[in-house]
Amino acid sequence: MGGTFKQISGGTMCRLEINFFDRDRAWVGIIAYLFDIRELDVIRFFALYLAKILFTLGNSNTASALLLNVYDHFMAMASYPLPDGSVARIQVLQKEQKLEDSNEPPQRIYRSQFYGTNDLDREIDISMPLGEESYYAPAAVMFFLQYLILNLSDKGLQMMVSYMKHVLDYYLHIGDYAKLRAGWEADQYALNMLLAASSDSDPNPGLM
Repeated sequence: MGGTFKQISGGTMCRLEINFFDRDRAWVGIIAYLFDIRELDVIRFFALYLAKILFTLGNSNTASALLLNVYDHFMAMASYPLPDGSVARIQVLQKEQKLEDSNEPPQRIYRSQFYGTNDLDREIDISMPLGEESYYAPAAVMFFLQYLILNLSDKGLQMMVSYMKHVLDYYLHIGDYAKLRAGWEADQYALNMLLAASSDSDPNPGLM
């Protein structure tokens, strides 16, 4: 496992970098290349990132544990809203893990780019260092998720919960995350479910 997984076509929309300073401390940053990038696109970036990590891990206990961990967090956010109906910005990292910046040189860097091939289709590539993927690959997903929980708008976080519920339902009940096209299929399924539940073709065009 490890190395670079690429499916590149279309224009770059944004870039993700996760710098691990050690096993428990990491910095996450997203650079947008489009002024009009929507929060929904950043949410889809996370979903496709999760899909690529699951595919890279294959049919393993690590992949299964990561999928169930992400599922449990989104079900918790969906099931226990705040009194005003908004989604709670929960802690998904383990107690010893911290999302922070540092002047230290990173020990590991996970990079990914998000591409728009047309109005609907999205693709990503991921580059990751070799070694200890069973820890760092799932940790990269969780640090990315924590970053979004902290930085999305209230409406964006609500949309992420709705969208990811459909993505995770697809993996658990319909599709196989170990298939190459599973990420694309889950994304299209989630988008269709969101559109079916809304009379607006772009229910939340918020900016990141």
